[in-house]
Amino acid sequence: MAFSSEATYLTFVNNSFLSLASKAAFTAWAEKANRQFQTRPSKSTFSEILDAIPTLENSGTIPLASLGFLLSRYPEYLPTFDILRCYGKLWLGLANAIKAKQRGDETAILQEVLAQVKASCDYLPSLFLTDSVLPALIDPTSQRSLTHQQLAFFVQTFRLPLTASKVSPRPVVALALPNGFQLGLACLAVAAYYTAAPLNIAGGAAQFQSDAELARPDCILVLESDVERLRIREPWVSDAGIQVLLLTPNEDMTFHIKPLGEMQSFKYLTAPTPNSPDDFALILFTSGTSGTKKVVPIIYFGLLTGLSCVVDSWGLTSKDSCVNMMPLNHVGGIVRNLFAPVLSGGSTILCSAFDPNLFWDLLEDGHGTWYYASPSMHMGILTEGRNRGDASRSRLRLVCNAAGSLLPALAAQLRHTFKCTVLPSYGMTECMPISTPPLDYQLDRNGTSGIGCGPEIGILDKEGVPVPPGTVGHISVRGGPTFPGYLKNGKIDTSVFNGDGWFDTGDLGCLDQDGYLCLTGRGKEVINRGGEIISPFEVEEAITIAAQDNSSVLSGRVRQAMTFSAPHELLQEVVGVVLVTVPNQPRPDIRDLQTSLKPSLHSSKWPAVVVYMDALPISNNKLMRINFAQRMGMNPVKNNAKLIEKHFEALCPPVNSPLSTKISSSPSRMDLELVLREMETILDPNIEAHVGTSHHDGTTVIYLAPRTYKDSKALSEYDIEMLIDQLRRPLDGFLLPSKIDSIQMPFPRDALGLVDEKQLEDMVHAQNSAASIAGSETEEQIRKAFGRVLNFDIEEISSDSDFFELGGDSLSAGQLLSLLRRDLQVRIPIDQLFTSSKAHELCKLVDQLTSMASEKPTLCSPPIVGCTERYSSTHPLVLLIHLLPLVLFYPMKQAFKWTFLMYALSSISEVWDEPNIPSRFLALVFCMMISRLATQIVAPIVGISFKWLVIGKYQEGMYPMWGVYHTRWWIVEKVLLICGKGVFQYLEETRILYYRLLGARIGKGVTIEKGTVLGEFDLLDIGDNVRLDKCVCRPFAVEVNTSMYLGRITIGANSNIGLKSHVAAGSTIPPDTFIGANSSSYEMDDAAEFNNSRKPKPYILTKLFCIFPIQFLHVAVRPFVRFGLIVIIKKAVNRFCGVSRPISAEDKTQTDIFRSQLLAALGKNLDGITKLFGKHYEFTSVAVRALGGKVGQRVYWPGTGPSIDDIDFLDVGDDVVFGSRSHIITSDASGSDFVRIGDGAMIADRVVLNPGATVGDGAVIGSGAFIKRGQNCTPGSVWVGNRKGSAVCLSSPSSSKQSKILRRSCKGPFDSARGISLYPSSLQGNSGYSSPPPSYPISEKSPTASTANVGTVDVTMETFGFVSNSVTGGTSISSSIYKEPLSASSPFGRAFYEGKASYHVLGQKTIFLYSTFTAIFVQFYWNVSTISTVIISQLLTANQQFSRQRYKPLRIYLFAVAFLSALYTLLALLALLITIGAKWLLHGRRKAGSYDWDKSSYCQRWQILLTIEAIRRRCFGGNGVLGMLTGSHFIVLYFRALGAKIGKDCALFAGGRPSLVFTEPDLLMLGDRVVIDDTSLVGHINSRGRFSLNELRVGSGSVLRSGTRLLSGARMGERSVLLEHTLVMAGDGADDGGIYQGWPADVFRGDRLRVMSRRS
Repeated sequence: MAFSSEATYLTFVNNSFLSLASKAAFTAWAEKANRQFQTRPSKSTFSEILDAIPTLENSGTIPLASLGFLLSRYPEYLPTFDILRCYGKLWLGLANAIKAKQRGDETAILQEVLAQVKASCDYLPSLFLTDSVLPALIDPTSQRSLTHQQLAFFVQTFRLPLTASKVSPRPVVALALPNGFQLGLACLAVAAYYTAAPLNIAGGAAQFQSDAELARPDCILVLESDVERLRIREPWVSDAGIQVLLLTPNEDMTFHIKPLGEMQSFKYLTAPTPNSPDDFALILFTSGTSGTKKVVPIIYFGLLTGLSCVVDSWGLTSKDSCVNMMPLNHVGGIVRNLFAPVLSGGSTILCSAFDPNLFWDLLEDGHGTWYYASPSMHMGILTEGRNRGDASRSRLRLVCNAAGSLLPALAAQLRHTFKCTVLPSYGMTECMPISTPPLDYQLDRNGTSGIGCGPEIGILDKEGVPVPPGTVGHISVRGGPTFPGYLKNGKIDTSVFNGDGWFDTGDLGCLDQDGYLCLTGRGKEVINRGGEIISPFEVEEAITIAAQDNSSVLSGRVRQAMTFSAPHELLQEVVGVVLVTVPNQPRPDIRDLQTSLKPSLHSSKWPAVVVYMDALPISNNKLMRINFAQRMGMNPVKNNAKLIEKHFEALCPPVNSPLSTKISSSPSRMDLELVLREMETILDPNIEAHVGTSHHDGTTVIYLAPRTYKDSKALSEYDIEMLIDQLRRPLDGFLLPSKIDSIQMPFPRDALGLVDEKQLEDMVHAQNSAASIAGSETEEQIRKAFGRVLNFDIEEISSDSDFFELGGDSLSAGQLLSLLRRDLQVRIPIDQLFTSSKAHELCKLVDQLTSMASEKPTLCSPPIVGCTERYSSTHPLVLLIHLLPLVLFYPMKQAFKWTFLMYALSSISEVWDEPNIPSRFLALVFCMMISRLATQIVAPIVGISFKWLVIGKYQEGMYPMWGVYHTRWWIVEKVLLICGKGVFQYLEETRILYYRLLGARIGKGVTIEKGTVLGEFDLLDIGDNVRLDKCVCRPFAVEVNTSMYLGRITIGANSNIGLKSHVAAGSTIPPDTFIGANSSSYEMDDAAEFNNSRKPKPYILTKLFCIFPIQFLHVAVRPFVRFGLIVIIKKAVNRFCGVSRPISAEDKTQTDIFRSQLLAALGKNLDGITKLFGKHYEFTSVAVRALGGKVGQRVYWPGTGPSIDDIDFLDVGDDVVFGSRSHIITSDASGSDFVRIGDGAMIADRVVLNPGATVGDGAVIGSGAFIKRGQNCTPGSVWVGNRKGSAVCLSSPSSSKQSKILRRSCKGPFDSARGISLYPSSLQGNSGYSSPPPSYPISEKSPTASTANVGTVDVTMETFGFVSNSVTGGTSISSSIYKEPLSASSPFGRAFYEGKASYHVLGQKTIFLYSTFTAIFVQFYWNVSTISTVIISQLLTANQQFSRQRYKPLRIYLFAVAFLSALYTLLALLALLITIGAKWLLHGRRKAGSYDWDKSSYCQRWQILLTIEAIRRRCFGGNGVLGMLTGSHFIVLYFRALGAKIGKDCALFAGGRPSLVFTEPDLLMLGDRVVIDDTSLVGHINSRGRFSLNELRVGSGSVLRSGTRLLSGARMGERSVLLEHTLVMAGDGADDGGIYQGWPADVFRGDRLRVMSRRS
């Protein structure tokens, strides 16, 4: 719609949806504009008219239409920059849907007005000032300039001598000119008519050719002196049809041009047409700091918009002069430092390169009012400023930052030096500018890059949805000066924009409530240290501040610092730092850095590697952190590395070197001779020194001794601290001695006259032993612990010894705390160790904690030693009994089924003897169903009867394993396992009847969900209305000294035991108790409030006639048919019942209830179909998508699970890693809601995600974590376990701000479609909330925690980061949004999906083939019923003994038992041998180390082994071969055959029902008489494909009860006990004799045989 007349415009306004008042406002504005335009208005009047355009709320496109009205009526009055400024303001005010071009009519208006704005823009030549004689371009070398008038004339008459037949309509001109005046002038002139492509020629001929081939120029403009250097005469130029033009400077500061080879320039050329708004004015390249350079076209309209934004945001006027030292092939140098000052009427001083001396010369001569430079330039300027005195003669009013984050400390130093405004700005090649603070900014917002000054800025999640203020996400831009797309093969690629028009900058950051942008780094630059995300800016800032602090050891020694990611053998990554030190000053080492950073940074952020360089690696004025360690060829840092092994010397590569350029480096050298020489210059000639190295950390150690006995008095006069201070002046930090010892006699010497170091050490040791007297017994224990962990002698440790200064780190800190728990019976929070790390400080802390503990009443656990009587698992009779389940009982069940089948076939043939094949087939199927039904009826009854006959009622007490009572208990357990529940399993009512028949006392209204584990039924007393949700409730427990404990469990009425929780033997649970998911009865008092209502159920008729038949059909059919059936039923349900939607329980209809129950009946996992394609791979994602779930790319699925209530509510991002046996609950008693998992997130084993849970990008949900309803786990955070009803947050991405995240579906503060608030409940007061991370108890919080973070604790250490998984693909960590950009894949993704592994990766087809073959083979192998039927039938037919009628059924049955017994025994033995052989063939003996998916074939071989292992798993009724042997010596022999080191008389999986066997038995060491119930002992860590193996050690006599878990690298001391639901973190350990409980583990002091509520 054109608004060429006032009537058309007013009709458009009056027909709009605006209120009458709003319409009146626009009408009044139009009338006023008409009146003022009747006479030629002044510029100020016109600006007032533009500014007066009403910008009312919800006014749609009418303000833009108003601008279009002016452009149509009065085009001759409209100056270009006023139009651009007005259009930008009005565009930003549009609704999101309009800017995203989602509204047809309004989008058309937007495009029409944009076309008018572009048409009204003047051509660039006419924007230069023709009447100003002020300088425009200044050459600092010659001190000459071009005025605006001269510049305008030059540009307006500029043309190139191009051959028309060889160029495109808008020729691309490569400017191959050195930086400086001529390049600046050429940029202005060429960009006015052609496409200017300024190239960097400093990198040499090869780099120039590479850049030129990317730019695809029509001609090259070059100085004659550079033709040969750049090899422009070579064939690649002529072959590409590129013309070469020579630039020759003129005396008047301009230049003339002639073709290469011509004697003179063309005098008569056709005037070119100036660039129109959509023409390319510039072609630039991205910096290439994260990979390959990209070609960025800048259209003329974008250039005008950008420079207009720069002029406005920085307030540039004709009085301003810019000092430019930026390269003019950089977008900042061109737009900000060249075009903006010139077109605003000011001037720019075009320096040829960055020269701090020239900069200060210019300032001291009174030149320049502002400058724009990178952080490295700022630091160089400040360094030179120290030699120049004050800056009193400076006229600077503005200092602006470019090409990287401006550290707050550096900004403050700039302001202090120049006494002017300092603006940290943000921009990029694709959009310049983006943000800058206002001109009155006072550095009062640390880390900010300002507010938007051009494009619209959005912080988006991975789906392109804006996130709330304060939440870190992807910084994205649209509108304003944003480029149109990358140039690829001559065409614009717009795929980089999402559907709403946003361009992802690749940077991460957040916007605060006031719109200030804060960058947290580029995705590839951050450091993922054991799961903790560390920003390099934070560490650099701390070093910079410390270097400016006169009291710091870094003061005057560090000029520049750059943080990078260094590899580590256990933590994957640690902080590395490059230091540029002050010449002729000693270089600081890691110890100096850590001492300086201790007050400001958590120890996990301290540098672990130092690299000394003469300058920082820079490309396009950006620090090149990415791949720095790889470019150095740095090997992973070992946890026990010597100090010197953490220091390196490296040569800085040339500026602008590509990422492929290697960095020459070497380890720093331990020069002991230098140390000795410097020491001798300090000492009296009568004193002798000897230099050695410490045996534990490799640091230097100096020994002093008198040359003669009479000189010993002189030695006593030396002060050790003074000597070390004197050595600091000449020696680098890593050469400083860690200690100086002295002896009062001359050095002992050997036969050669050399110092006898062994005898010397003995003398020093004896001397220190006599002098080392601890202040208290507690302090002595602490010093001993220091020495044991850090490999020091106690004599070397004093009261002032600092654990971390001695070489301790977060991993060894866990070992120290474990020792102190054992020796001092006190648990010290890890965060308090970091603040009290000296021996005497720790002693004081221990005394305080002990005093606090003594004031609290505690339950003392009576000493328990188990049974004093012992039996052996290798007794012949015991071994014989342990074979019965496999050899006899299971064959008896199968023989009954076969015998019944024979008689069923015989009976049916008498009444229906049809000869055709279909009839016989139907008869066979019918008889098999009858046989199966009969077995399911008889078997459980036999099992019940056997229980009562063999053991009767279970009796409470402690019983020795392999004794008479235990053996009776064991055999009953196996018979019940083999017989199963049969027909009792299908209905809740029949399940309860089954348990009652076994002796359980169960009240009325009890709900026992299918999958709940019960046992020892006579000892179960369950009250009315109790709900057991797939939990473990067994009166059985293992105890020390290989004992079995049976203790009564009483559950009070109206109680609720959550998913995968454990009710321990001997527990008494009061009425109305709620134990949440992933918890235990030990934690019954920690439970939060809960919804005690039950999930609604469908009508009984619906269940009977619809759900049950479908469930039966689902069970009866094979995998492919079953999956197809599920898809068909799912689509039918969606068609007739509607798609699943978030809904509260109160609002659920019977249709919703029917839908959820039906989907539950179809099953919650896809094991049957995915096992044929490989469970971990893309087909699982395809299957989930087919069923309605949203799943991203390169998702790693587990071997078991996860179970999902309703797949419609599942939303999974890219590169997510799942651990086994996790549960995704989308519906509970409160209703249904989505569960969302962000990019790069890690969901470890046994995790429970509740409805409404949101896992942020890169977050790690560690082992056993319970994420409650509505909880948000912020990006990059790490969670584990369950404390007080929620997971424990071990680390969050920021210690200063606790980010809050809303669900991805959230478009604003209120989701009207759902009618519920989406803000955190801490503000709303409702139950579905986004909580801050739950923390440790108050006593464990860091005293330094800020009040802003009350309720959260940043307890971050490597051991906490390791959240390894329990089975195939067991995994940990996170990280992803901060370590890698979300578009980047994990090592698993790189190996399997991108083909970047160092070995041949098997494809999906190969995996399908071997998985399917294995499944078919295993099915055939164990399908002995069919095979044996034929064989036995032939035998019975031939044997006349079976022809007699009397006892015939019994004879047949006994014969079948004997036959199947032999067959099953043989098959079981062969299956175990196949598994053992495959293990040794594929892996050999495993060794601890790193085996990343993209670097080692270990993981692929492991997946093959796991597939082969199906032959021992998929048998014996789903219990597997090992299920028949648990608790026996035979299973010990099996794991020994696999490489495990297992002591005597160990009971493995003594409870009889293992959910997971040992995954890496080679790495497992068990002492004698270790008892293990259903426990996870996993030796691997898989951090999104970064796979490593570590050993596990369990001391003799230890006990691991059901639901416990040892993470990779953990250990247990002798006779230690892990109670139900206990997690020992990686690197941590259980002390000798210690008792632990909790997830993560804590010392348990109560009575573990009588578990009761503290309320009772």
